[in-house]
Amino acid sequence: YLCECQFDDNVKFKTAINEEDPDKMRLQPIGRDKDGLMYWFQLDQDHNVRVYVEEQDDLDG
Repeated sequence: YLCECQFDDNVKFKTAINEEDPDKMRLQPIGRDKDGLMYWFQLDQDHNVRVYVEEQDDLDG
């Protein structure tokens, strides 16, 4: 709720965020394997490493 309030009620914050390029704000996957799984890597300021795996959406329905 607090984050939503910043977008709804904090005009200065909302203006600053809206001026940013959305693609630069999003993490990009570091790769994809032969089965279509995408891999994501995050390193925080304390050097904690997180690796995520995401399955490709089923496009066949």
